[in-house]
Amino acid sequence: MRNAMLQANPKWKWHFDIEQGQLMLDMDEMMFVVAAKKSKLLDEVKKEDIPFSVEDCDSYTVYYHALEDVFDLAEPILTQMALNATALVTYSKPMGAKSWFVNPNTGDIPDLFEQVVTLTSDTQQGLFLLLERANESSLLMLLNPSFELNGGSQMKQFELIRVINDRLGRYVSQ
Repeated sequence: MRNAMLQANPKWKWHFDIEQGQLMLDMDEMMFVVAAKKSKLLDEVKKEDIPFSVEDCDSYTVYYHALEDVFDLAEPILTQMALNATALVTYSKPMGAKSWFVNPNTGDIPDLFEQVVTLTSDTQQGLFLLLERANESSLLMLLNPSFELNGGSQMKQFELIRVINDRLGRYVSQ
């Protein structure tokens, strides 16, 4: 059964709270805090409020439905994931591939339409939302609460990583 997705509103706008050092989505009656480090965000979003655009609405809808198709989660969790993905794909600084933090995929390769993929490190497998796919590499957002990368570094939920496409694994629901 599909959840009733929170619908975007023309009054919504991205707002950077200087005191808190956080990007937020002003949803008119409530504020949604984006899980992003200030240093990882483009300067433009830190200067003035930016309306939630038609492109933002499209991204939010695509990510929400991609997640809903794979996971049986409550609407607030799907909304949180989709809004973080929308903000991060639009307002994060460009990043180079950091493929050495994860192992090459040795299993099934995800097809071009799959948006939930896996990455495997020496110690665990993580679930990621594919935000952007190019010929050589893909930008991914971590869905798990945390993920230990090769070398001992940790990623936190909703952090981004770009990897070469040979690292992407197919997610098979349990």
